[in-house]
Parts: sequence; structure tokens; C-alpha cells
Amino acid sequence: MKRNTILIFFIGLTFPVLSFAQRQTVDLIINDGTIITMDDDRSIFKNGAIAIYKSKIIAVGPSSDILSKFTSKQILNAKGK
Repeated sequence: MKRNTILIFFIGLTFPVLSFAQRQTVDLIINDGTIITMDDDRSIFKNGAIAIYKSKIIAVGPSSDILSKFTSKQILNAKGK
């Protein structure tokens, strides 16, 4: 029982810190587009986004995930394009 209490206490201390993590600033975010990756799986994100930093794609995924992890002064909405 003592071990479970310590684990729950640790999780309780860690969770608030993780929930307030800062988003990484990138040069450009392209969101709300259909993204087809060129990896072996050819992943398709219908409401996808791309984060670009120093001319390199650093993240691809669902728009909600990318926008929660990254921020940018320049955001291009690709909906319908």
C-alpha cells in the first residue's frame, strides 16, 4: 500500500507540470490541410498540419496535435487548397 501511495503522489506532482509545458516556436505552421507523408506507411492526415523550423519539416500530424505542441507567428491555413 505504501508503494501505491508514493506512486500516486509522484504522478500528482508531475501531471500539473506536464500540462503547462510551453509550446515550441517554429517558423511556419501549415494547418487544416490534407497531408500525405512520403514514409513507408504513406500516412494521410485529412485535417493535418506541418511544423517547419529553419526550412526543415520537424513535425507532421493531426492539426490539433501540432497546434498543441508548436506555435508560430506565421500560420497558413490550407483548408480547401
